[in-house]
Amino acid sequence: MYKLFTTLTAIACVFTTPAYGIGTGSSFPIYEAKQAIEFALVEEGAGNNIKIEAVRLSVPGTSLQYNINAIDSSVLKDSYTLKNIDINHTNSSFLANLSAEKYTVNVSGRFAEYIEVPVVDAPIRKGLVLRKEDLRFVEMPSRKVHRDVVMELADLVGKEAVRSLRVSKPVRARDLRKPIMVDKGDVVTLLYSNRFIDLKTVGVALQKASLGEVIQVKNSKSGKIVQAMVNQRGEALVNYADRLGEQLAGN
Repeated sequence: MYKLFTTLTAIACVFTTPAYGIGTGSSFPIYEAKQAIEFALVEEGAGNNIKIEAVRLSVPGTSLQYNINAIDSSVLKDSYTLKNIDINHTNSSFLANLSAEKYTVNVSGRFAEYIEVPVVDAPIRKGLVLRKEDLRFVEMPSRKVHRDVVMELADLVGKEAVRSLRVSKPVRARDLRKPIMVDKGDVVTLLYSNRFIDLKTVGVALQKASLGEVIQVKNSKSGKIVQAMVNQRGEALVNYADRLGEQLAGN
């Protein structure tokens, strides 16, 4: 999903953004300076979906200073070209020079690459299973996204929350698990099946488990404890190793 999003973002820039690039000679009004710098940062390899923040604009030799989101275009009313931009990738900062006919404007600030991250759209209580309609995507700075944040909807839908999940917050892998299919003390149907015979009996689960996990089950008739793999709710396969071997062999 992330690769697709960044690819589409780059394509959108090509077709929808004016040619602000360094050295193009294209001019723009001061209120488009932010867009011009963001476009240049993408061109210079800072990332695919860049947004600038904490940006200051100043005119050398004067006391004029502005936040780039509150520029007085009645004072800075010339047309500008992007002369150059210096990028510090270590601390994600930049210094850009905008050239007017008779003077230069310096713009400095920080930048961040934004990525799309799935978040929960409403509070999710512990024990609830996530549905597709519980989730939505938001843009976040990539530096604030932990390595264990789940990025794909397919890895979220159908999982059970092991703790309460907060609205608009990314979901981490440790927040989820596969839903419990068998709880400790549950009566479980035990199956033994191969190409020649199918046997069925009942037992009591000595552990809780999710789909595909192996647990100990006490056979209610013989009293023996066997290992079995949970293959659906309330059911476990005793000869799971044989069945897996047959699947791998193509039988």
